[in-house]
Amino acid sequence: MHAKHLAGAALMIAAPVLSFTETVHAQNAEPVPIQPEHRDYFREPLPAARNAFELTLGMGYTQGFGSLQQSIGMPSVAGAGIAFNLAGAYRVTPHWAAVVGMQYQELTPERANAARGLTGGFGADYHILPYVKMDPYIRLESGYRFLWERNVVLNQDVMSHGFQIAKLSVGMDFRASPDVAVSPLVGVDANMFFWQQNPDHAISNPRLNTFIFAGAQGRFDFGGTRERSPRQISARQ
Repeated sequence: MHAKHLAGAALMIAAPVLSFTETVHAQNAEPVPIQPEHRDYFREPLPAARNAFELTLGMGYTQGFGSLQQSIGMPSVAGAGIAFNLAGAYRVTPHWAAVVGMQYQELTPERANAARGLTGGFGADYHILPYVKMDPYIRLESGYRFLWERNVVLNQDVMSHGFQIAKLSVGMDFRASPDVAVSPLVGVDANMFFWQQNPDHAISNPRLNTFIFAGAQGRFDFGGTRERSPRQISARQ
């Protein structure tokens, strides 16, 4: 009987002590951090331009491959070099833009002392994800290509020119704001030179050749409007 009374008394004393101990432990324990919701910065929504003028400036590496004409390889005429891009565009819709652009090249030839190139043309951009911060795009162009070779010994320049049949570029806009983006890009074209000057003559047996490009550019939008995607608008309603 005494044993039962002692056990009951011990339980009555121990219960508050255990409860107090658990409370102190809970107060002293380190709080469990609340995990923030995962955010993909480059997938965050950003308004896209419409009816806006776009200016792009860029530079990068370029080099010619193939042949200028039969028995004359393009690397001997236009080897590795640096290129500078300048283009203006009209952003008709968030996805599409009409582009007019040019590229100037400083090249390292084998058969001459210096070589320079210039292309000019027009084309179109297609933006795949224009309403987010990371927007891949494709550009298709066509135009005209000039190539000057400088021979110091003969004090003579030779200019070859012909058609830039097509040029394909692929880039990725990292958009800092609705009006500014920085983009790495790569490009490749197909050309055929048909004429030379000094002396003036048609190139016999012209050959298809190509120039590659890899670099970066900045894009700046002016005027027009900035709009959100239809999905973002419907989600807010």
